[in-house]
Amino acid sequence: MEQSNQTAMPTQLGNQTVEIKNPGQQVIYQIRKAYLEGALAVSSNPAPDIQLMLNKPTAIKSGEYKVSPKDKAFLKDVLQKVEAGEIKLFTPSSLLNQPVYEKLSPDLRTKAEYDILVLLHKIRQIKKLWDAGDRNSYQIMNLVHSLRLAKESLESAEGDVFII
Repeated sequence: MEQSNQTAMPTQLGNQTVEIKNPGQQVIYQIRKAYLEGALAVSSNPAPDIQLMLNKPTAIKSGEYKVSPKDKAFLKDVLQKVEAGEIKLFTPSSLLNQPVYEKLSPDLRTKAEYDILVLLHKIRQIKKLWDAGDRNSYQIMNLVHSLRLAKESLESAEGDVFII
């Protein structure tokens, strides 16, 4: 192990003397000092309106982006099936097209069972954004597009195994 030629710097932290021997200890010292002085708590809590603004999905501005008609139709179909209860957001088997699934080989069944979890997670995210009122955002349309492409890609290999 190589020894550093730097000498320890004694520093006061509250009523303790702390020796800083390397840059990592310097960072830890600064964090502890900020915590003890209360500066850390103040700086890490931005105003609530700023946090809400940062968490809000970006709305699509007209003229800057055109949503694909395929994606719009796909979103409508998925949401109708969720609302009707055909797709249950926490029941993966509800997304399966059972007659097609039954005909798959054991390997393809296993793959479908894994893939269904990914698809269902994206559907839950879409539904969450939709319910939050972020219906015209880049985030929801990106999720819809990626869900549609993933579904099409999987079904090209496995067949029409999903009900979406």
